[in-house]
Amino acid sequence: IGTLTELLTRALADAGDLDAAAERLDRILLLEIPRLTAPDPLVRAAVDSLMASLGERPISLLANDLNTSQRTLLRHFRAATGLAPKQFARIRRLIAAAWRAVDGGTSWSQIAAASGYADQPHLHHDFVNLTGLKPEAFGARVRTTEHDQVRR
Repeated sequence: IGTLTELLTRALADAGDLDAAAERLDRILLLEIPRLTAPDPLVRAAVDSLMASLGERPISLLANDLNTSQRTLLRHFRAATGLAPKQFARIRRLIAAAWRAVDGGTSWSQIAAASGYADQPHLHHDFVNLTGLKPEAFGARVRTTEHDQVRR
C-alpha cells in the first residue's frame, strides 16, 4: 500500500476541495490509529507545554522545565514528530494567529502582538513561509470560508 505519507499525499492530490480532502484524511488516519504507539513521555510533555503557551515558551526554558538538555529534547522530538521543537512552536504560534484572524482580529499588527510575534513583519514572514499566503490573502480566504468553530 505504501507509507502513510504516500497515502496522504495521493489522497490530497486527488481531492477536489477542502471538504473532500478532510474526508479522505479522516478515513486514512482512522485506519492508522490501531497501529500507533504511545508517544514518548518527554515529547508529550513538550507538546503539552508548547500548546499551552501557544508556541511562546522558549525551547531553552522548556528543556530546563523537563529536566533535560536541549539536544536530548531535539533528538526525541524530531524522532517522534519529524520537527524540531522550535518548528513546532512556530507552527503553533501561527495557528494561534490564524484563529485570531478567524475570530475577527482588528488588525494584523494586533494579531501579531497577541500571538507572541515580535512585530507584524515577523508574522507576515511566518504566514508566507508556512502557508504560501500573505496574511491579507489568508484573511480574505478566512472571510469566505464557512467555519465549524472547532479550535485549538
